[in-house]
Amino acid sequence: MKSSSYDSQNVLHCSSCGASFFEENGINRITFDSALKLSQEKYRSFVSPKEKVCPKDFIPLTPISNSEAIPSHVILFFCNGCDGVFVYPDDLLKFKKAQGAKIDYYKSWSMPFASLKSVLIVFLIVVLSTGTFLTINTIQNRALYRSEAEDLFKSLSITRSGRYILLGFRTSLPLKSQITLLNTRTGKRIIRTISSEPKTIHQIVLTDIDKSEDMRYRISLSDESGRMVETVYKSLSQ
Repeated sequence: MKSSSYDSQNVLHCSSCGASFFEENGINRITFDSALKLSQEKYRSFVSPKEKVCPKDFIPLTPISNSEAIPSHVILFFCNGCDGVFVYPDDLLKFKKAQGAKIDYYKSWSMPFASLKSVLIVFLIVVLSTGTFLTINTIQNRALYRSEAEDLFKSLSITRSGRYILLGFRTSLPLKSQITLLNTRTGKRIIRTISSEPKTIHQIVLTDIDKSEDMRYRISLSDESGRMVETVYKSLSQ
């Protein structure tokens, strides 16, 4: 498989059968147009009956289908070692089409963001390690201990569909949350509330994000007493 980059995501692609292997969360971050290009880069349509093995860790892949996040007619193969996803070209297109359709549907009918959890495949298969991700911030002379902070995030995902970006994560405790968006070129900051009441599932749809700009985000979590923890700034394109 040949390594290439699509939408800032490293993808291993087989030009013979058209299959692709995405690193952790990468399949959610590429656009449908990129998925279409990948699906067209093949010499023939061929699905091997042999057991699928991760091209990075060389361990057997686990097929995932019939889940809330994946259409019944689509099969993705998940690596329990590196959290990567292997997919054949037809299934990749079907998955991205279904993903985009769900986002448009919920946006059109103004449904609660919680309904969008079915779009976020990462909720099913990714646990984010936060050992170096979190920093502690003191509010009103009260601070969360680092041991507490490391247990807050259970999973985090960023999914793109056109001009929409879905960001979602889980916390081990019911907490309030907000996101700060930073434009590194202009220095402009935008703060948006994700969960105004303590929750364990946090989701927000960001609209009209200019892909040409280097946008960073920081998530802030707080409890009822005012104690707070913040993440470091990370790129929306990662």
